[in-house]
Formats: sequence, structure tokens, C-alpha cells
Amino acid sequence: ASPDGDYYVVFSGTARLAACDMDTDGGGWTQVYANDFEDGDASGWTFPTTSDCGDWSRVLGGYELTSTTEFQNEISAGGIAHSQVVLEMHYLAIDTWDHESGYVYINGTGVWSTSYHYLSGGWTDKCGRTDSIDQRTYIIETRSDSSDTIEIKAGSSLDQSPDDESFAVDNVKVWIR
Repeated sequence: ASPDGDYYVVFSGTARLAACDMDTDGGGWTQVYANDFEDGDASGWTFPTTSDCGDWSRVLGGYELTSTTEFQNEISAGGIAHSQVVLEMHYLAIDTWDHESGYVYINGTGVWSTSYHYLSGGWTDKCGRTDSIDQRTYIIETRSDSSDTIEIKAGSSLDQSPDDESFAVDNVKVWIR
């Protein structure tokens, strides 16, 4: 078996280097998207604005930016035949969530949702209001999918302004095989 690493893969007729995972769940995964937003580039997202979130670094969305907003990105599989998609990301609940939910969709199907409450424990002050606390959740979801366009959507059921409660995403990666 080949080791994990960067390999030349043909995307839409053009060879380019792509990260390949040859171990996880039998291997054969090709990364078609990765963004940690550190350079501030959020191109492709319907809400392409990043912000600083303390030692959680630069994120998509965030304090005073996103509460009732949804954002999505259509990611191309580059013509590579596949039957599965894996989405990895961090979802950040910022400040005074009071039993509202965060959610993530892949191609119109809900793949993750959870309710947050800022007094439930596990929260820490990272960004946003200094009198409130934040929580970061690691999400990894695998779905059967063979679409050449992979639409990722994140949002929340927040009902206050983004200077009171907000959300962000970070470290978004999409893999196919």
C-alpha cells in the first residue's frame, strides 16, 4: 500500500498535487478542499468574511458577524469518480447560546446538529464578548455521495444579534473516494 502524502491527481483534466489518505477506513481518500482561513481567504463561501478568534486563530464568520446567517460553498470533486464524501471541520458556538442549535449540511442533507447552552460546561472564553464563553466542536461526517459538486452549508437557529451570540467554522476539509 502507498503511504499517506501528496500525490498528483487529475482534476478536470489538469494534474495537481492533492493530499491523499491511504490509511483511514481502508484508505483511498483524496482531499478536494481544505481551508483553515489563516490567510483570510474565504473565496467560494456565500459569506466570505473571516475574523480573529483568539488562540483558535482566524475563522469563517464569528463574533459580530454571523448569527442568523447561513453560509455555504460548492466544492468541485474535479471530475473524480467517487462514492463517498468526508467532511471535517470545527464548529464554534460563540457567547451566550441558550439552547439554540448549530447545524451542517452536505448536498442538502443534514449531517450534524447539536444544541448548545453556554452554562452547560466545557466552554472557554476565546473570542467575542469578554463576559461570555465559547465552545468548539470537531465534526467528522462520512456520507455516500457521487456528486461532482459537494455543497457544504453551516448555520444556526440563533435568534439574537451577532454581538450577543454568534457562530463560526474553521479547518474545513473535504475528502472523496
